[in-house]
Parts: sequence; structure tokens; C-alpha cells
Amino acid sequence: MVALHFAPGGADDQADRLTGMRVANAGFLSACVRHLPPGPLHIHAADAAAVEVFKTRFPSDRPIHGVAVHEARRLAEVGALSLPGPAIGRFAQLRSEAAPGAYPIVGLTHAMSSPRALQAIRDLVTQPVERFDAVVCASESIRALVERVFNDEIARLSARFGPITPPRPHFPVIPLGIETAAFSTLGTEPARADARARLGIAADAFVVVYLGRLSWHSKAHPIPLYLAAEATANRTKRPVVLIEAGWFNNPETERGFHAARTALAPNVDGRHVDARTPEGKADALAAATVFASFSDNIQESFGLTPLEAMAAGLPVVASDWDGYRDTVAHEETGILVPTTMAPAGSGTSLGWRMATGIDDHETHIALAAQGIAVDVDAAAEAFVALAQSPDLAARLGDAGRQRARDMFDWKAVVTAHADLWASLEEETRAGAQNRTSPVPAYSDPFDLFGGFASHQPSTLLRFEPKIDAEARLAAVASLDISAADPSLKTRAAALLPGILKAGSVTVDRRSGHEAITVLWLAKMGVLRRVPSDG
Repeated sequence: MVALHFAPGGADDQADRLTGMRVANAGFLSACVRHLPPGPLHIHAADAAAVEVFKTRFPSDRPIHGVAVHEARRLAEVGALSLPGPAIGRFAQLRSEAAPGAYPIVGLTHAMSSPRALQAIRDLVTQPVERFDAVVCASESIRALVERVFNDEIARLSARFGPITPPRPHFPVIPLGIETAAFSTLGTEPARADARARLGIAADAFVVVYLGRLSWHSKAHPIPLYLAAEATANRTKRPVVLIEAGWFNNPETERGFHAARTALAPNVDGRHVDARTPEGKADALAAATVFASFSDNIQESFGLTPLEAMAAGLPVVASDWDGYRDTVAHEETGILVPTTMAPAGSGTSLGWRMATGIDDHETHIALAAQGIAVDVDAAAEAFVALAQSPDLAARLGDAGRQRARDMFDWKAVVTAHADLWASLEEETRAGAQNRTSPVPAYSDPFDLFGGFASHQPSTLLRFEPKIDAEARLAAVASLDISAADPSLKTRAAALLPGILKAGSVTVDRRSGHEAITVLWLAKMGVLRRVPSDG
């Protein structure tokens, strides 16, 4: 059915610098192990060591079969290749050389703001991508972005070289997922009472929790949250607690958050919980009355934490932003707070600064976020409404829990991927006669640099052994520096007796790997080239 690509560093959800992409990749692989139909699982990895890491990290009773990256032909026997990012072009090149059009390749989008991610979409136009390939988009907003970048690249190349109509891969929308059962007990009153007791929070407090990486420049600026929480405390006269459950990249950022919260929300009881520990994350969600996330950054493409809050039965107050718009049903499972972005044309200088190297990506997204506003008054209205109406909070929370189970549980998400792989495999078979021409995924150095040498066997070249060929080979074979590939010595030892018996050997473009052995023997002074008669 599918070979799942695995790179250990890209799916490490235990790293100190935890990111949504790592959590999502690890969750997807774990869900595939548990929810795909019974049978063996194929892991596409750099080497056997990576496959062993996979077995350790995602234990299963399933047979696990490794498919090395250089074994592209074997993927045709499996069915499809699933990649954890959008850069499917390189793997399409490998396929075009080893097994043209023999299996579909499916990539996944995560954050799409980086130059690398955007270039991966542009490369779909020029790489040997087929109509039965796909890049899965986590949200409708991401699909719109991907289609625009793809179409803009076609227009750019058409304006330069004339009209082009490259194969257009599929851009389906399949969300990321979570294990909803892991959060099901957090929304109960006993769990809330226990968590608040551990955190020292009063039973009647209105508790807002933010869960995620605490970064004002690349995730969500905290000031709108602080202002809305302070307004809620002033208007409701209830104790308001704000739990920032996450982690800071550095002490400077932590000090900046603390200073802003102290200055702008003096009537709010601010807490920080390290949510990298399961206990800290569970306590933060269980203690909360409402979950809030006011993402205002182009780096954010989906957002797993609102799903986790919904699965825990919390009403969600979130910015009306990208993937949040897909996960949170406004006024059904939560409240979406309006966002406003500067008009097109306002960021031309920002794009130029990054293109010319003045700003790196982190600086670029921070500067862009300055032109994105979350409606603070609307956020405060949402908090006040939920603080004053426990029934509203309960209704939204219950609906969110059900929505998370139905749409975003990993079992449903993996089933959607499995259906996609199956349909693309069928499309692959149906389109067997309508594939793009092979595009070399690599350069044969003896082809690319053929003009460097005096002689190259485009026609026949003949070599003959020197009188003491066997002794010469034995002498050079004993030297460590004689061959970069030790197996070359073994191949040469096996080939030389036949050359001695025949008196000579010829090589041409059809000689393949044997030509390297012959040329190495000549390089080592065991053979000599026989000048042509012409």
C-alpha cells in the first residue's frame, strides 16, 4: 500500500526544542502503525540503522520492512511513497530514472512560509512530477496558497519560454490529527479540581490556557491575549488566571513575556507551565475554563493545540487565521476572533530584504507579523461571554469534543490518507501510457565531465596487461590509498585472469561498471592502453 519515509530527526517529539512539525510527523507515523489495515509496514529510510530507530520509537507487532532510498525500483512493488514534507521533486527525479511513473508520491505540507517550502512547490512545475502524485494540504488556506504558488510559477516560466502545461499533481486537503482518547478524561470536573489543586488555582477562577511554543516573533504575539484577559478581569470582577503552557526558546524571550504580562495585565494571575512534560500539559488543559490561541504569524499553517483543547472538552477562542478556520467551527465549538492583514504591496520591502539576505526567515516572519492585527476587543467579548455563561462554555466544549473525534482523530485522518494512496495507485495504473519523460536525478560524472579527458570510450578502447600484471596488482592492492572503494580491488582480481587469458580487453559505452575496473587497472599500471590503428 505505502512506504512511509522516516528521518529520525524530523519525527522526534521528545526534543527540547519541540515544534509542531515534529509532533505531527511523529503522530502520523505512530497512527499509521496503529490504524493502517493489518499487514507489514514498509519504511523508506536512508539506511538500515534508521529503520531500527523506527522500530524502537514506534514498536509494533507488525513486520517492518526497510526500503532504502537508493532502492527506488522496490517502491513499485509497495504501491506509494509517503513523504513528511512538500518537497517531492527530488524523489520524483529518482523515480524517473529508476522506475518511471511506476508509483505515486505523496507529500505533506507543514509551515509554508519558508523559502525552502515555497521553492518545493515551484519545483513541482519543472521536476518529473506526475498527475497521480499529490501534495496533501493541511487546510483550505494552505491549498489556496499552494495552488497560487504553483500557478504563478507556470505563468512565470510561460512568459519566459512560451506556454507550458506541466502535469498538475493533486492538492487534496487532509488535516493533521491527534489521539483524541488521550485527552478525553481532562475535561471532567474531578480532573479540573485535581489540576487546580496542584496548581494552586481557586475553584471559581476563570482560567484561560494557551498551549504551544512561546514565541512572540514566530508563533503568536502575547500582547492581544494579555489585553483581552485584563479586560475580562476588569469587566467580570472574577479572578482571572492565564496559564501559558509551553516553552521559551531562550531566557530573553521569557523575560520579555513576563514584563509584558506584568505591565499590561496586572489584574491577571499569570502562570507558566512547561508543557513539554505530559504532566504539565495535562494539568494546564484540565485546569482551564477556556483555551485561547491568537496566532498572527504566516509561519502557522494548521495548529494542533486547538484540536487537543477540543478533545479535552474546552471551548476554543482562536484567531480567525489559516488552519484555525478549518478546525474551529465558529459559534459551534468555539469563537473565531477576526484578524486583519496589511494590504498587498505593503510588504514589498520585506520580501526584498529577505531575498537579498538582509533578513533571515525568522526576522522576516517577525516583521510580517507586525502588519497582522488580532481584534483585541472581540477577543475580550468572547472571554466575557464564556465567563458569564457556563452553559455556553459547556455547549461549545461538548461540540468541540465531538468534532475532534469525528474529524481529527488520527484513525479518521490515516483512513483518509489510505484512501488517497489507493486512489492514486489506481490512477497510476490507468495513466501508464501517459507519463512524462524521464529526467535524470543525478549526473553520471563520466558523461558530464567527458570532455576533461584525452580519451573516452565513446568508441572501442583496448587495453592489454603488462608482463608482470599479477604482481603489479598484488602490490597496489596492498596499499590503503590505492582505491576509494575497497570492493574495486576484489573486482579487479576477479577480472584480471580473463584479461590475461584473452590477451586484452575492450571497453566502450556499453561496458558499464566493468569499464571502471579496467580504467582503475590502467591507473594502477597493471594494464596499458593500446593505441588505435587510426
